[in-house]
Amino acid sequence: MSDPTIAIMAPGHMGHAIGGHLVSQGLRVITNLTDRSADTKARAARTGLEDVANDAALIEQADMLLSVLPPGSALEFAKRIAATVKAHGGDFLYVDCNAVSPATAAEIAGVLDAVGIRCVDAAIRGGAAVDGKPQPRIYVSGPGAEEFEALNAYGLDIRTIGTRAGQASGLKIAGAAVSKGVVLLVMQAFATAKALGVEKELAEDLGDNAQVKEARRRAPNLGPDAYRWATEMDEIAATVGATGLSPATFEGFADLCRLAEGTALGRQTKEDAANRSDFDEIVDILAAAAAKRGGG
Repeated sequence: MSDPTIAIMAPGHMGHAIGGHLVSQGLRVITNLTDRSADTKARAARTGLEDVANDAALIEQADMLLSVLPPGSALEFAKRIAATVKAHGGDFLYVDCNAVSPATAAEIAGVLDAVGIRCVDAAIRGGAAVDGKPQPRIYVSGPGAEEFEALNAYGLDIRTIGTRAGQASGLKIAGAAVSKGVVLLVMQAFATAKALGVEKELAEDLGDNAQVKEARRRAPNLGPDAYRWATEMDEIAATVGATGLSPATFEGFADLCRLAEGTALGRQTKEDAANRSDFDEIVDILAAAAAKRGGG
């Protein structure tokens, strides 16, 4: 069997890392950069991703298409690809790698199944493989999982965890509820303490708390990722609510992310690491934004 051609949409931080790795393994990796920024196009060129200019060319040339998007864009993109397949035909494996609920994953699979496209339920766990970091784990479940696992031969870490579509998405959602939820909980607690004038005392009381340390380490990502995290919290809330548990905690975290997105934090980027805010500055910005919104 010849080496597969891999399409990645859209090549953000994670998409570029995965695509760049596959290019380094000798694979052809393609994307569609229509309407993307000059920075994204330059990064794709440096990474070795080939711009094929439109969706029709993308699906004609790809053996597998990896959808790596903000959760709020995942269903819309699947509909876009389905429309392109309906107009032009296509035969490829669609791998939905987004942080969406099992219900949204099922809806995406249904949209693609209606035009004859196979869809794999996948979930990326771990950070992008940059600066010597290992490849993130990509959990998969349901039909098509074995076909996607073929990319393990090119250095990815793909693990099948079940026979049912939705299991991988469920794992991603539950894991993100902890990994991102704890970070947002700490930020919210410190923003509250800041508003009450007891931020310093809270820090002293918590001392070397491991969760606070992790929140401080990950804080600079909040600005660039606020829009993405907000829709991920929406998906977590929907999933939790569907189990009969209260979604209120994660609805609140989604609101916190949107509050951050509406401040100067929302204009920060991963590429401009030197100008991203640290934990203490983020707490100040969130407390000020909350006070302004509340009229305080």
